[in-house]
Amino acid sequence: MAWPPENGKPYLPSNGTEGGRFRAEWCDQCEWLGEDDETGCAILAGSFCGEVVEWTWAGGRPSCSSFKPWPPDPNGMPPVPDPRQLSMEADL
Repeated sequence: MAWPPENGKPYLPSNGTEGGRFRAEWCDQCEWLGEDDETGCAILAGSFCGEVVEWTWAGGRPSCSSFKPWPPDPNGMPPVPDPRQLSMEADL
């Protein structure tokens, strides 16, 4: 497998840590997560049952094609963390 995967290839986290990082970067920053207080994002819920078509590789990074930034970001992408910035979240 070539690295990084080609744009449009399905993305499936290989473990819970990778899935948690994806969720923190995309789902937790997305308008869909709070869309419905009862169910939240149907894409995220579906990801626990298997592959979702909205999660793909783009530009060498995993992404969600249905991502709607919250609060809205004019660039349409979550910010890339600055490696020089101290994070309050533990990398497990």
